[in-house]
Amino acid sequence: MSTRRSPSSKATQRMRRRPRFARGGRFQAGLVLLFALTIAFALPASAAKTPTLDFDWSMPDRFGLDENGDGLIDYFNTVDRIAPKEWIVDFVITSAPLDANGFDVYVDGVLRLSTKSVRFSLSFPYEDAYEVRVATQAVPASRMSAIHEVIVQDWLIVGVGDSYASGEGNPDIPIAGHLFDDYNRVSQNLRTFRNQLANAIQVATARQSDLAAVMAQTAKARAAKQAYDAAVAFQHAHCDKQSCVTDPIFHKTVCVPAPDLDCPGAVANSAAKLADLFAQMVLLGLEKTLSDIEGRLAQLESAARLALQSATTLVSSLQSIVAQTESDLANIRSQAKPVWQNADAHRSAWSGQAQAALRLEQADRRTSVTFVHLAVSGSVIADVIQQLGQLNVGGREIDALIVSGGGNDARFGPIIESLIKFRRSDQAGPAQIDAPGEGAAKLSAACDALPLLGDCGIPAFLGDITQSAGTMFAAALPNLPSRYKRLDDRLQNLAGFGVADILDIASLATRLARDQTLPAAELRHQLSAAMVSELTAYVQAGTPAARAAKTRSDLAIELQRIVNGPAALFDAAGLRSPVFLASDVALALSHPVGSSLQRLNHALLSEAFPLDIRSPARPITLSTRVYITEYPDASRDDNGQPCQASPFLPGVETPEWAWVAGTMIPQLNAAVRAGAATEGWRFVTGIYASFHAHGVCASDSWFNSPVDTLTHQGDIFGLAHPNRSGHQAYATAIFTALQADLYSGGLPRPPRPVAIDLPPPALKAGLVHFPIPTVLGRRYFLRQKPNLSSAAWATVTSLTGDGEDQILTDPHPLSRSAFYQVVAE
Repeated sequence: MSTRRSPSSKATQRMRRRPRFARGGRFQAGLVLLFALTIAFALPASAAKTPTLDFDWSMPDRFGLDENGDGLIDYFNTVDRIAPKEWIVDFVITSAPLDANGFDVYVDGVLRLSTKSVRFSLSFPYEDAYEVRVATQAVPASRMSAIHEVIVQDWLIVGVGDSYASGEGNPDIPIAGHLFDDYNRVSQNLRTFRNQLANAIQVATARQSDLAAVMAQTAKARAAKQAYDAAVAFQHAHCDKQSCVTDPIFHKTVCVPAPDLDCPGAVANSAAKLADLFAQMVLLGLEKTLSDIEGRLAQLESAARLALQSATTLVSSLQSIVAQTESDLANIRSQAKPVWQNADAHRSAWSGQAQAALRLEQADRRTSVTFVHLAVSGSVIADVIQQLGQLNVGGREIDALIVSGGGNDARFGPIIESLIKFRRSDQAGPAQIDAPGEGAAKLSAACDALPLLGDCGIPAFLGDITQSAGTMFAAALPNLPSRYKRLDDRLQNLAGFGVADILDIASLATRLARDQTLPAAELRHQLSAAMVSELTAYVQAGTPAARAAKTRSDLAIELQRIVNGPAALFDAAGLRSPVFLASDVALALSHPVGSSLQRLNHALLSEAFPLDIRSPARPITLSTRVYITEYPDASRDDNGQPCQASPFLPGVETPEWAWVAGTMIPQLNAAVRAGAATEGWRFVTGIYASFHAHGVCASDSWFNSPVDTLTHQGDIFGLAHPNRSGHQAYATAIFTALQADLYSGGLPRPPRPVAIDLPPPALKAGLVHFPIPTVLGRRYFLRQKPNLSSAAWATVTSLTGDGEDQILTDPHPLSRSAFYQVVAE
C-alpha cells in the first residue's frame, strides 16, 4: 500500500528530508523526570508555565543494512522479507509535563501500550494512516494528550533490466588489488625457487655421481692395497729366507740371507704393486704414503656421502618450498574472485538502481524502503519480462518499477565488440578486420599483463562478431517499439487495472458466509451478488493444482465472459447494462461503508490466497509507475567532444567514436523516450547529460576501462559499463524522479502521469460518467479499452481541472463491456 502525499488528501502532509534518529536502547524509568525537566528549562519563561506533551516518530531502515556481517547490503530475496506481517514504527516523547508518571498510547482509539519510557516502538499490520494518541498517566484534571496522524509507509521499489541496471563492472566487493601484486611477487618467488630446485637437483645428481666415482676409486685403491700387501707377503716368503748353521762346540746358530730364485721377481712385483697403489691414491688426491690408507679412504667416502646428503636435503627442502609456494599461488588465485549479490546475474548493490533506493531510504526518517533487485547482465527486453515473472512481492503494491532496457535489443554489446574488432565498423556493409596489433591484440595484451587472471575470456568476447556496428544497429533499432509494447503488456498482467480487484472481490465473496457482521448490501451496493457468485465459483473450481495455476489473465477473461452474459446478472445491483468497472470493486474495498468491511478486508490481506494476491483493491496501472532510464554516452572527452582513438577502448577509431556520439546513443535514447511516451512510462532524464564530459577517454572517466574490468571482476565483460561514479550519476537521476513523484512538494516540474482512484461511475442515457476531484490547471484523461489484452488504452475524452469536482464522460454509448482508466498529467 502506498499512501502518496498529495494536496487533495487528508493523509498527505509533505514528507520533508530530515536526519535519521539515532536509535538506541530505552531510557530507564528514572530518567523520565530528568528528560521532562530538561525540556521545561529550555523553554522560554512564558512557555515553561504551560507544560506541553508531544511526540515524534520514525521507521527503522530496511534497505542498506548488513545484518549478517558479510560485507554486502542485505537484499530482499524472499516473500517473507518483502512483505512482512507487521511494520515497526519508533516513537519518542519530545516534550512532557513534569508530573507525567508514564504514557498511554492509543492507536485509532484503542490502547496499545502503557509505558514509562520516552522511547518505545509499535507494530502496525498494514501500511496505512493511523491516528496515534499519547496521553500522560496522571490525575484526570492534569492529564494531557498529543495526537498525530502517523502514516506507515514503506516504498516498494523493484529494479529490473540489463547490465546497466545490474551494476555490471562494479562487483559489491571487487577483487582485492593487493592480490595482483601478491600473485606477481609469489610467482617471481616460485620461478626463483624452481630455478634453485633445478640447480639443486643437478648438484645432487652430480654428488651422486661423485659418490659413485669415489666409491669406485676407493674400491680400486683397496684392490691395489690388497695386491700390494699380497706382493709384499710373497716377497717376504721368497726373499726373507735364511740359511743357518749351528756351531757344535759353542752351540751358536749363525743365519745368513738365503733368498730363493723367486725373490728377484717378488721384489720387482712388490714395487710394481706399490706403484699401482700410489697411483690410485694420487687419483683420489691422497698423499703417497702407506700410513692409514684405509682410514683415509673411509674419510673420502664419508665426505662424498655427506656432500650427497647435503645436496639431497637441499633438494627436499626446495621441493617443499616450491610446493608451498604453488599452494600460496593457488590460494591467491582462489581469493581473486569478485563478490556479487548474485554472481550469475552480475548483480550489485553499486548499481544506480540500488543506490537510488538507498538514497530514498536515507532521505526521510518517516519512511522505509524495500528494494527488490532482479536485473541481469546481458538481458534483452524479453529477459526483463522473464525477470518480472520471478517477481513475488506477496501481494504488495509496487510503488516504482525501475527499468533499464533496450540497449541489448539494439545490439549494444555486439556493437562495442564490433567497434573494437573491425575497422570503420560504424559503416554499414562488410566489416574489415583491424590491422594487426589493434583491438583484440591490445585487449589480450592487457589480460596478459595480469597473469593472476589466466584466461580473461577475450577470444569468446570477440570471436563470434562478423557484422559491422552500423549494420547491426540499423537492423535492430526498429524492433524496440514492439518489444516495449510486449513489456507493457506483461506489466498490465502483473498489476493490470482492475485485475487485482477481481481477485480480491472473489476472495471476499468466499468469506461472506463466515462473517455475519458484514451486511450483504454493502457489497451488492457496488456489485451484483450473482456476479460475485460466478467469480467465486470460477476461482474455487478444479483441483488445488488447477486453482493455483489460474492466472490474472484467466480471471480477466472469465470476468469478460460474465459481464457479457445475461442482463439478469446485474439486476441485483441495479445495473441494467453489462458494464463492469474496476473502480466498483475498488470503492467496495478501499472506501467501505462501515468498519466491518474494513476489518474483513484487513483479514483478507493477512491470509494467504491461492494466487498470492493480498493487496487492497485499487485501480492501479503499473505502467504509470515504470521509470525507464536513458543510456549514457561513453564517447565524450573532457570537453564533451567525441573521443580520438583511445587506449581505454582499443581498436575504436575516431570516426567510430563520432558515430557513437552522433548516431547510436541519440537514436537509442530517442527510441527509449518514444517507447516510454507510448506506453505511459516515466522517462528518467539527466543521465545522458551528466556523462557529457566523462566518457572512456575523459580524464575523469565514469566508465570501466579494460584494466578496470579485468582487475575488478576478473573478466572483460564490464568494459564500457559505468563505474561507481557513473552509477552515482544514475542514482541521482533516478532518486530525483522518485522523490519528486513519491513526495509532494518535490522538484518543480510537471507531474508524471498517474492513475487515480475512480469514484463510482454513473450510467445515464447509455453514457458512462466519472465524477472526479480535480486540481486547478491539471489535465485529466479518460482512457478505455475493451479488454485487458487490448493493444493500448484509447483516450476518449479529457478536461482541465478547475480545482472542483468535475465529470469525465465517455461520448460513445456503451454497448459492451469495457475497462476504464483516468490519468492525470
